[in-house]
Amino acid sequence: MASGDKRRFPRIEALNIVADKGRVFRTLDLSREGMLLEMDVPAPVGTNLVVDLALGEVVLEVKGQVVRLVPQKNGRMGVGVKFDRLSPRSERHIREYLLKRDGPQPPAPG
Repeated sequence: MASGDKRRFPRIEALNIVADKGRVFRTLDLSREGMLLEMDVPAPVGTNLVVDLALGEVVLEVKGQVVRLVPQKNGRMGVGVKFDRLSPRSERHIREYLLKRDGPQPPAPG
């Protein structure tokens, strides 16, 4: 992670399907705390989202808030989303998915 980065968990590159109210996006990266979505028309910073995140055959409903916008080289916008209180099921599936992709993850802070 870059210096000044406030993330507690590493992000890994991950291409997953995300759906929200009939719109479909993809993730560019994923961590236990959030994800970077690729959008043609980005949600503004501060927007609360509830999306369906597909991790393999598992689909999770996750809630989060848009915390940053990152222009992409392809003309689309990267939308940084910080998760908001994941359910135990969602947290477990995300942790297991990341473990398979990138190795052991540290335990969540108490």
